[in-house]
Amino acid sequence: MALVLPITPNANELLITKNDLGKGFSIGDRGSNAKKSEVFICEENFIKEIFSTRDTNNLSLIRDSESLKAALDVGGEISLSYGLISGKVMGNYMDVNTSSNERMTFLYSRKIVSKVLELDYYAPPSKDIASVLDIENLKSTYGLYYISKIEYGAALDLKITLESSDKETMNQIKGELSGSVTMGALSLSVKAHLDKEDSSKSSKLKVTSSVFIGGGKQMDKTDVQSFDDAMKVIDSFKVNPDSLVPVRMEVSPIPSRASTLLSLNPLVLTHYKNKISSIGLYYWELQQMITVLDAFKRRVFDPLEQDADTAKYVNNLNIGQIVDSLKKTSDNLIEFLQNPIKTIIESETPCSDKIISDIKINAQQTIGTIPTVTKIGIWSGPTINKLPTYKGTYNYKFDGSKYEGLCLNGLRHGQGKLSYIDGNIDQINSIEGIWEEDEVYFPVTITYEGGKTELISTKRDSMIWRHRLNKENISESITLTTDISKPEHILKYFVNVDLVKSTEFNRFYKETLSSLGNRFNYNFLFLGLKGTGKTTMIELLLNILTGQIYDGPRQLCERKLDALEPTKVVCIYEIVYCSKNTKMFTFTIVDTPGFTDSNDSKEDCNHMKSILSNLGDLERIDNVSYFSSGELTRKSYETLRVLHNIFSVLPKEAFKSSCSTITTFNDKSKQDSDSLNILNEILDGIKDKPSIFINNQWSQNNQDKFKELQGMIKTKTSIIERFFIERIQSKSSFQLKETTTQQLFESKITKTERGTWTGLSINGIPTYFGTYKYLDGKEYEGFCLNGKRNGEGKLNYNDGDDKNQIESINGKWIDDEVYFPSTITYKDGKTKSITDEASLNNWKDSLVTEVDCSIIFNKLKDLETTVDSIDQMLTSSTEKNNESFDDFIKRIEFDRRVGVLKKQFDIQLSELEEAIKEFPPQHVSDLNRSLVSKKSKYKLQIENAKKDNKSERAIYLQKILDKI
Repeated sequence: MALVLPITPNANELLITKNDLGKGFSIGDRGSNAKKSEVFICEENFIKEIFSTRDTNNLSLIRDSESLKAALDVGGEISLSYGLISGKVMGNYMDVNTSSNERMTFLYSRKIVSKVLELDYYAPPSKDIASVLDIENLKSTYGLYYISKIEYGAALDLKITLESSDKETMNQIKGELSGSVTMGALSLSVKAHLDKEDSSKSSKLKVTSSVFIGGGKQMDKTDVQSFDDAMKVIDSFKVNPDSLVPVRMEVSPIPSRASTLLSLNPLVLTHYKNKISSIGLYYWELQQMITVLDAFKRRVFDPLEQDADTAKYVNNLNIGQIVDSLKKTSDNLIEFLQNPIKTIIESETPCSDKIISDIKINAQQTIGTIPTVTKIGIWSGPTINKLPTYKGTYNYKFDGSKYEGLCLNGLRHGQGKLSYIDGNIDQINSIEGIWEEDEVYFPVTITYEGGKTELISTKRDSMIWRHRLNKENISESITLTTDISKPEHILKYFVNVDLVKSTEFNRFYKETLSSLGNRFNYNFLFLGLKGTGKTTMIELLLNILTGQIYDGPRQLCERKLDALEPTKVVCIYEIVYCSKNTKMFTFTIVDTPGFTDSNDSKEDCNHMKSILSNLGDLERIDNVSYFSSGELTRKSYETLRVLHNIFSVLPKEAFKSSCSTITTFNDKSKQDSDSLNILNEILDGIKDKPSIFINNQWSQNNQDKFKELQGMIKTKTSIIERFFIERIQSKSSFQLKETTTQQLFESKITKTERGTWTGLSINGIPTYFGTYKYLDGKEYEGFCLNGKRNGEGKLNYNDGDDKNQIESINGKWIDDEVYFPSTITYKDGKTKSITDEASLNNWKDSLVTEVDCSIIFNKLKDLETTVDSIDQMLTSSTEKNNESFDDFIKRIEFDRRVGVLKKQFDIQLSELEEAIKEFPPQHVSDLNRSLVSKKSKYKLQIENAKKDNKSERAIYLQKILDKI
């Protein structure tokens, strides 16, 4: 069977001529060495000369080396020979990422055959070949094939490359060219996209071409600059009868009539030919890899290496070493072919399918032509030791997100876009911009689900955003994020329901899931007087609703929530139930500051403004629970005022369909019923609303009693789960009216009693991120909470004012106190690392104690506030001669409120006296020095009060002065 060997139009390295008909041919030798001695006598009468025209053309999309072999019509044993004689010109066909999402390479090949020279089968063999007595001499002198046919004519090879960073455009073109590809279809598709493309787009479709012609007539233009130029070349291509070139030849096995050696052992020859065929395939693959790597080095690697900004991506990309290794393997194959046939048959081939496959995969992964599987996903792009580098696409397997952009050492680094799957727990659509070691840097644009965007434009913004998104693992199934960037505290608990093993919790989760309507976010508002147990009850609810109560003695109240601290601001607890990293539904519990038990309507008004402001982001409210103490035994003015204030502000449907009560501190049925009846006397109809009665032992017991406590709370767990399920099943909710509320916080300069704060503040109290310049000269930059250093931050000391010679403290803080990890830097340059509790305690023990007078000064401030309130009330009062009954009632109420303030003053004055007595005796002199300015201030105020005839103000200020 004859083997067809195409001859490229731009190279005839075999130097094929008419005189080569009948010559031997070795498919295992390089270039012109493949031609051997004469096998058959090539006389004119044994040469058939046929004149006929055969015009063939083919357009192929070159995806890889296999599609190139198909386009060039080479394969089997002949692929080795073609690789040997045409390896240098492969670079003209192969390209980096031959076809990818951003590039498509087409090869248009046209051959016009005008003349065929074919050796007659019965041509006589050479006399010399018959005298060869062994197969090895036959192979080295004549080869095992002979040239049996040569076709002459003209050939045109046209390579067309389309490039665009717009993947959608490239996919559209591929779709339009599905099935058989023709130049006409390609031309129409490309022109259509070029015509409709916006010229300002950076992803504009780019067309490049290269042409190789042999045996054709002279053309006016062969310099191809556009797709139109390429079409003109194809239309102008004609055969030049005076300069025909070989375009194809056939080589046939030497028949046994030429040498009897070839008929002695056909099995041996077959085995030999099969081995040669395998080596041919190996050699072809190696040559293509070398060509592609060289092109990658020239077009991608070298420009990147010369640019200081991009060199880091390719510094360790050893393209040259890989190419050298491939060339060495290729040379080993050629050297192996020079062995005797017997040695070739009996010896192992230097390569195997696995070796070639491994080499190919390594080379392709290095330059990114095939994906690389890593521990965290699949990377389509270049790699260094299988670590993603430079530009590519990363499909992460754990959360389904996708990153398109630059990587370094396997991490996102540089410009790129991270796209999240829908319904992810962070509710992020995408993050696009600059990355640094997998972390968001700046500038970056974050797009959230729903279309909302956030711009990260500074390092500070980046630090704050990462802090906000940071999650803390509480248990195997729960992670927590906190956000203190808003007036309300937001704590998000992400519950991985797939990891909660409790059957009770799974029953609750499945029943809740089946009860959902067309909403997936349900919101619960808790309101009540101070001290009714809202916050401690919420701690119990969180443990139940997250499944934590079943996992062991790890109460959530010990994580970020201080059960002993009354709620001072709105706290929002979002419980996000997730399965397979997809958000299923969310419970949002809103805990509010307790309403005051004094008749302070201004404070209550501020509470309602704060509550309504924070509820504005919630789509609907599904439940409003009023907390009442089981110890309520009679109607009170405070309860009346608070209930009516609440339900006069909320929409009517809030009480009608979404109201409930939760009675705490008692679970005796009669007392529960009594307290509910009292509430009903205050607000008619409330006793008919859903209610639960819980004596919350959870917050009253220590952790070491967990098992006993868990048994006590089991029945309460079922009651609470049923309460939430029924609220969902009721499908009763209301939407808040559009309410204008005062902006609660803004970033500005705030002066406090401790210094000047530049950053966010809540009611004048420093919070979140900013800079604090203290009155004593120290300066702090970092996170604050409730006016105290909390979180990451750095405290710089002023020169010569610190007895411990500290320059700065950089690290973690909790309530103004240094925590770990932190680094202490001293003025002499030495540093100390605080890494654990032991090192923290040792450092504290080594400090020279400084006098803290803040307790005294805080009590003085409270007294001053009370004196100002008394003075303000007395100044505003007026007496009437003819007093009506209403005026009488108002005066009684006025006297009561003044009496409350005077009693408060006496208590505060006693507390000041006690604090002064308890002050360390060794530091009393320091205290007295600190109080000098206060004493002067009070003396001046007393004189002014007397001048203004404010005798009571002067008396109260004198009492304070006497104590200090």
